[in-house]
Amino acid sequence: MKKLILVFATTLLALTGFAQYNHSTATYKNQWGQTTGTATTSTDYYGNKTTTYKDSYGRTTGSATTTTDYFGNQKTTFKDSYGMTTGTATTSTNNYGGYGNSTTTYKDAYGTTIGSATTNSNSYGTSTTYKNQWGQTTGSSTTNYNGYGSSTTTHKDQWGNTTGTTQTTTTSSYYPW
Repeated sequence: MKKLILVFATTLLALTGFAQYNHSTATYKNQWGQTTGTATTSTDYYGNKTTTYKDSYGRTTGSATTTTDYFGNQKTTFKDSYGMTTGTATTSTNNYGGYGNSTTTYKDAYGTTIGSATTNSNSYGTSTTYKNQWGQTTGSSTTNYNGYGSSTTTHKDQWGNTTGTTQTTTTSSYYPW
């Protein structure tokens, strides 16, 4: 009996050590370089993500939970700081090995489509075009991978004016210690 409990406890400890696969922190800046907020994301081994958003003062403004299916398709649920669902994003992908195209559909809390995004990925980064519910382009973003888990994203409005940047740094946890 003691051996069974010891095996159970050891297994539980090992599983919790592998529960978080990696962490990333994104810092958002406006077009003048002022920090406007951050997002901290934890990703598990299966690609499921939990993100916490904070404003420039460090106050939590919302969260997002993303689940990933076997084919790489994702569903994200966004919540405000009170835990109320504010919307969802569903991403369908046809990429292989992380490269290719994906389409994201955004819906509000009532299930009404409010916009979409089309992303093209390659080994150097991604390019995304955002559209509103009527199919009109509202903006774009370009992400360049800097290597070693970091990337820089430049955001632009529908006229091509830079509206801000995002610097993301990722740390991986491959081992439980």
